[in-house]
Amino acid sequence: MPLGKYKCYYYREHCLEGQARCSFAFLRLKSYQRKTFLAITRQIRIHKTFWKVLRQINAYVSNKWPLKLKCAYLNTQESRPTGTPLKRIQSG
Repeated sequence: MPLGKYKCYYYREHCLEGQARCSFAFLRLKSYQRKTFLAITRQIRIHKTFWKVLRQINAYVSNKWPLKLKCAYLNTQESRPTGTPLKRIQSG
């Protein structure tokens, strides 16, 4: 067994042990970062999908809800110069 750059067998084993500890900690850190990254990515994907669905539902449902405000009127002919009156939005 060639000792190479190490002065003695004990020093070689000690160095390799230190490298193994360091690489193990690094691997744990890398796997932790990967798990964290995947978890965050999953949360972002769910968050975006959730809000996208809510916006679609809101756009559909908001036109279907009966308006209970007294001032809920819509000028449907706003661009016409004839001066048509405001038309009340009918529910349903």
